[in-house]
Order: sequence, then structure tokens, then C-alpha cells
Amino acid sequence: MLTQLQSIDGADSFQLQLVEIDADAALRARYDTRVPVLEGSDGELLSEYFLDEIGLRNYLNGG
Repeated sequence: MLTQLQSIDGADSFQLQLVEIDADAALRARYDTRVPVLEGSDGELLSEYFLDEIGLRNYLNGG
């Protein structure tokens, strides 16, 4: 997913923050085996397992 995110046109319009899920018990309990996940800055779940590029673009465009 990271490679896909870095190659998206307009990738410079958002910042990625990588979080090690296994380093935090609450995150590990929340996501368990659903990694990788992508959340918006507001905590909205945008993708899990695979990148939902259309969903990401909608989110970035305020939709």
C-alpha cells in the first residue's frame, strides 16, 4: 500500500505517517490482522489490506 500511495499523482498533497501497529496494544486490538490500514487525519478508515484509490481521492477532495 505504501508503494501505491507514493506513486499516486498528487501524492505531494498529503502527508503519510507510518505507525507500527504492533507497538501499541490498543492499535493492535483495533486492527489485529487487518493491516495495512489507511486512515484519514480525522481517523476515518479509508482502506484496509489494499489501497482504495478512488476512496482516497474522494476523501482528499472533501467528499
